[in-house]
Amino acid sequence: MARFYGTVQGSRGEAYRVGHSTHGLRVTAQSFSGDLVIELFDHEGEDHVRIAARGHGEMTGAPIYTGPINDLRRGTWRKDIFEQYARDFLAAEAGDAG
Repeated sequence: MARFYGTVQGSRGEAYRVGHSTHGLRVTAQSFSGDLVIELFDHEGEDHVRIAARGHGEMTGAPIYTGPINDLRRGTWRKDIFEQYARDFLAAEAGDAG
């Protein structure tokens, strides 16, 4: 049975895909400016999501959020994002100073 379910709507209609706890589900939405990548996956029995923005052809991108989907729904993700940006900023500042 599928754990994750995705749909996409375009000019040619709607398409569906499923993902399982072993492999998850990845969605990439592309524009002229870049890509958004959303990955749904199981982490210790809980549904998690990884959201990133990247340029075309890049394997990884700038992380926006990684964590439980329920935290996104409850709004507690703001603290996680702020902490991650603060860590990234301090790491970049330390790299510039050295």
